Amino acid sequence: MTESVLLHSSKVNAARRFVEDFLDDNTNFHLYMAFGDAGDWSPDPNVPDTPSDTLKEAADFWSGVMGVCKINDTDTTMVTKRVDWANGTAYTVYDSTVDTVIDWDNPTHYVINSENRVYKCTTAGGGNSTFEPIGAADADYTAADGYYWQYLYDASYSFSTLTNSWMPVPDAYAQTLGAHRILIRREIPDNTNSGGILPDTGTYNQTAIVVNPLQDDDVSIFTAEFGAASDLSTTLPVGALLMLDNRPPISRIASQSENAFMILSF
Repeated sequence: MTESVLLHSSKVNAARRFVEDFLDDNTNFHLYMAFGDAGDWSPDPNVPDTPSDTLKEAADFWSGVMGVCKINDTDTTMVTKRVDWANGTAYTVYDSTVDTVIDWDNPTHYVINSENRVYKCTTAGGGNSTFEPIGAADADYTAADGYYWQYLYDASYSFSTLTNSWMPVPDAYAQTLGAHRILIRREIPDNTNSGGILPDTGTYNQTAIVVNPLQDDDVSIFTAEFGAASDLSTTLPVGALLMLDNRPPISRIASQSENAFMILSF
């Protein structure tokens, strides 16, 4: 009998391949963000139901689909959990030679400072950190509290994906920072500039990530930048539904544009 474990690095590699290969212009895969209206949630219309991984759930989504917009490689960024440096917090050393299990949902070996610069802890001070790491020198930043920090990069390079919860990660630091998530940020233009993929008025309360939706002929793969419900097939199978997000209703007007965010976790 053997024992095995799925390494976290494989999740990071899967996220990397998603960005590098899956969204390559030369592939036969077309990725879309889709919007739908599932009707009022019950019993509270502002508290969405938990989606389930069933054929009925997929069929129900497609019966209420309102429109789709294409996701391009510029809309995707590898991200990791944002960890802001906080005075009085103890941090841990990142050391690949030590047999330490990292809690990737609550990492403590890296921080982002108030200037959006990211650092890796190379020496823990034996207590709480009380001096914020600063600067962008190649050498480690030595703080008076005994902590040593290695400057990695400036997260402002992808400021639009730097959120309160997530921060962008260059490929060179993907393994160190455990970037096994993809943030998809898609700008949804107003109806004049998007062909009216969403109703002029009303709400949507579902978003989804879809691969290769079909055109309304039920045969051809849809490849246009935007598509309304009338452009799409709504019979199964109609493209792989990678992710479904139920959310409180979002109201729209025809002149409204917005940024839609979704996180894919591997």
